Amino acid sequence: MQIKLNLISENPSPIICNMWDFSSKNTLRSTHAIHPYVASMNPHLARKLIEKLIPKTDGYLLDPFSGGGAVLVESLLTHTKAQGIDVNPLAVLISGAKTKYISRTELEGTMCWVLTEYRIRNNIDIIIPKESRIEYWFKPNSIHPLSKLHNIIEDIDDIDVKNFFRTIFSITVRDVSCTYRGEIRLRKLQDKDYEKFNPEVLTKFIERVKLAIERVSQLPSEHIVNVSSGNVTKMDFETDQFTTIVCSPPYGDDRNGVGYFQYSKNMLYWLGYTSEMIKSCKNNFLGEIKANKTLPESDYLSETLDRILSNPIPSNKNADQEFIAFYCDYQQALKEMARVCSDKIAIVIGNRTLSKTQIDNAMITTEFMENAGYSLSEYYKRVIDKKRIGVMKSGGSRNTSGGGLINIEHTLIYQKN
Repeated sequence: MQIKLNLISENPSPIICNMWDFSSKNTLRSTHAIHPYVASMNPHLARKLIEKLIPKTDGYLLDPFSGGGAVLVESLLTHTKAQGIDVNPLAVLISGAKTKYISRTELEGTMCWVLTEYRIRNNIDIIIPKESRIEYWFKPNSIHPLSKLHNIIEDIDDIDVKNFFRTIFSITVRDVSCTYRGEIRLRKLQDKDYEKFNPEVLTKFIERVKLAIERVSQLPSEHIVNVSSGNVTKMDFETDQFTTIVCSPPYGDDRNGVGYFQYSKNMLYWLGYTSEMIKSCKNNFLGEIKANKTLPESDYLSETLDRILSNPIPSNKNADQEFIAFYCDYQQALKEMARVCSDKIAIVIGNRTLSKTQIDNAMITTEFMENAGYSLSEYYKRVIDKKRIGVMKSGGSRNTSGGGLINIEHTLIYQKN
């Protein structure tokens, strides 16, 4: 059955209204501030959904797209039992560090040791592989300090403390990379922007560490949130293991959507990941593998694919394959989420554009969820004036097939039938 969300008011069950307004709220409270992540869920929205949906007793939350940890941090702060997974190892690292209490004494002591080692060590090999194009993305005076910090941090014995410093090292890498900060996709600083950009690596690192120590040492010490690598299309969890899911899935495949791995790859290189390791992780991203995929049965998806194929000036010659691959994987992801959850699922998602064709992700999600045994019980929306899926520069020109203003964010709450 095709679901028309713009006509959903005919159904007395769902609720349509403006979503909570967070325009004046601080989104960088607690450990949300220690490492940004692309297209993160607003932490105040995550908190509202947790408080609204999690049972008071025996509630168990899953975020299968944990990303930068917005949902997991709010779970920790509300003492909610939670599990997060992600296919991106950078997301797993960041979410883990943001939800792990470590004492100020231990972190400050380790920081003193790091600075001492930094003064002592000089002959350091560059650990980043050649295919990362290190000289293109980083100025020469940043490469040696970054290499020193990486080698020192990798010598830390305690795994939680090491991951804390690896997280801060990661955002330091982004701080000193010669890229435009307001953009998701990597684009090198140009002309005068490049000339005047002269960051001091150690200074940036120390500033980040001080802030992170302040936030991490104030986390609840008695509650544990688990974070691990995992593929949402084939999760290892038991049926009905979780009472609730709160998540924000990707709006499209990595090439045409937000571009999580484009955002992450330079940081992953500096963290010691090879190109083969990064590619292996990226292959688990929704829609990444195109072969042997079929479009799910859906009048709306079929009609949308026809519009993509009939575009007289297609901006992406492979748009049909990418469309089919993503929604095939997305349907499987939602089936798995329905399997492991026993009660309510909240999905925060926006619409997207592919090959100059508008795609209603809220309608598609609701259709898939109904087929998986979940009914839409509440529907909220909020306007985000400046949210945009970034564009990727390719072949000397802008590929805008995945770009476009995302000014409406849908929050869809489903109840198991």
